[in-house]
Amino acid sequence: MNIIIKDNFLDDYKEAKKLALSCSKDSAIDSNEYIFNDLISTTKRDTKKFQSIFRELLKEEVFLVEDKYRKFNVCMEDPTGHHIHHDDVDYIGIVYLNDTYSEEDGTQFLRHKETGIVYRDVERFGSQFISDSSGDSRDITKWEPYLLTQAKPNRLVLFEPLYYHSERRTFGNQWKDARCIEIFHMVKKDRIPYWCGYYEIEESELELCHD
Repeated sequence: MNIIIKDNFLDDYKEAKKLALSCSKDSAIDSNEYIFNDLISTTKRDTKKFQSIFRELLKEEVFLVEDKYRKFNVCMEDPTGHHIHHDDVDYIGIVYLNDTYSEEDGTQFLRHKETGIVYRDVERFGSQFISDSSGDSRDITKWEPYLLTQAKPNRLVLFEPLYYHSERRTFGNQWKDARCIEIFHMVKKDRIPYWCGYYEIEESELELCHD
């Protein structure tokens, strides 16, 4: 598994947090009773700039998808459990936007205790973007954490999200003090035709969908 960490990533870190919190809860594209919220802002992202940065970090030609506008996740303390899942892209970058974190905060990678599975498994968990068909994705007792990438303000963690992962913990009982991250989704060039059916692709890359 390829994991890259870069501190002090965003030039506008403070503004990014404000932008995330200004998003309407009602516009969440994925929400669990306003506790777990994937949010699309109305502010456009400098796709070429970030695409260039990620290509340099990964030493690989990747393309940002679903990212014409800046995307965030705001997650309040969730008493129903963790959000163990995979994401159906080749790489994901998350930037931690809270001002303070404990040593327990971050993104954890997990192994299914019964089967030993750590990577997207269609037969066991299904092929949906959020792998919860078995019911195990909300029950942390069914999983064993084997790696934690610790959260720090304005830290980028770039990883392969087909490995099962989740937040280490959720926190905050108000929108303003909840766990907050900015999200970047990326795919490899040879996978673009597959992903075109699911994700918005920059116009300059559309020809790749027809190769």
